[in-house]
Amino acid sequence: MGTEYILTEDDKPAPDASVLEDLIELQLLTAGEPLGPVDFTHTQEHHKL
Repeated sequence: MGTEYILTEDDKPAPDASVLEDLIELQLLTAGEPLGPVDFTHTQEHHKL
């Protein structure tokens, strides 16, 4: 990863955030050049979204 990320207080997830909110936050924080399709199969099988 060649991109540096600077996290601020606004970037921290809420203590009661759902898995879906965590995934969205992660996607927003790591948005950049696309690396290809993301496989959410494990998440969908093991977590209620």
